[in-house]
Amino acid sequence: MTIRRLSYALAVLLTVAGCKDKPKDQTETKTDQIAMAKSPVFDADSAYRFIEQQIAFGPRVTNTVAHQRAGDYMVAKLKQYGFEVTIQNFAPTAWNGTKLKARNIIGSLNPQVAKRILLAAHWDSRPFADQDSVQANRTKPVLAANDAASGVAVLLEIARTIQQSKQKPTVGIEIIFFDAEDWGSGDKVSKDYEPKVGDQVDFMGFCLGSRYWANNPHKPGYSAYY
Repeated sequence: MTIRRLSYALAVLLTVAGCKDKPKDQTETKTDQIAMAKSPVFDADSAYRFIEQQIAFGPRVTNTVAHQRAGDYMVAKLKQYGFEVTIQNFAPTAWNGTKLKARNIIGSLNPQVAKRILLAAHWDSRPFADQDSVQANRTKPVLAANDAASGVAVLLEIARTIQQSKQKPTVGIEIIFFDAEDWGSGDKVSKDYEPKVGDQVDFMGFCLGSRYWANNPHKPGYSAYY
């Protein structure tokens, strides 16, 4: 037998030996395979259209016609996407003495389920652009495409994708649009002042809707998983 044939035979034997089963005393480590659930597709263009539709009403300042129409639009959208809607009306007094006619808009999905997820944004516009670099604009209302409309748009798009998805969530979901959040003047805030909502003048003026809901949840004893 030639050297070449011996080398070939040796290579075959080594290959076969390497393919033998491992001794029984050796154990193999198995790695669990995690199957990722398919999630609905978030459409950025759709979310952007929700922004456009909101700002088309104009500045959504509490107590204005644009505000009323925008709120009605959000209620209609939540219902369209299968959410049960609760309107939470409240009447705080702003820092400057203005009586506000405000409403929190609450959409609920799977209301019978105990484990719940809470998603929230505010939907009102700031009544004056006090931080504008142009002084002449500082008494004008803010269109609020970014600070208000964008957050609402993201949540409406989430609601839409859930409605369009074949696989539905098994948890309960709340989408809350808080009102009267952007009324405020930092001028009269003091560390000793305890903000109140209702008949008392709130000199802080911000986050009136979320604080009202925190003190008066739409369902007694409400809690969310996150």
